[in-house]
Parts: sequence; structure tokens; C-alpha cells
Amino acid sequence: MRFVDTNIFLRLLTNDDPRKADACEELFRKAINDKIDLFT
Repeated sequence: MRFVDTNIFLRLLTNDDPRKADACEELFRKAINDKIDLFT
């Protein structure tokens, strides 16, 4: 289980650093596909 704070959501939504935003998107994709659990 991984903790996700607001910085992860903001990074994804603002795409201010595309490399980091891509990593955030991958994190959420893994959660959607039941490969990891996230909590806030």
C-alpha cells in the first residue's frame, strides 16, 4: 500500500514536469489495474 498526497495529484493535473507527471500517471495506472493499492 502506498500513500499518495496532494502533490501527486497536482503534478499529474498540472503536468508542470512532464517526466514526473508521466511517473504519476503510471502510478495511477498500476492502481487501476490492481497491481498496487493507494491511499490518501
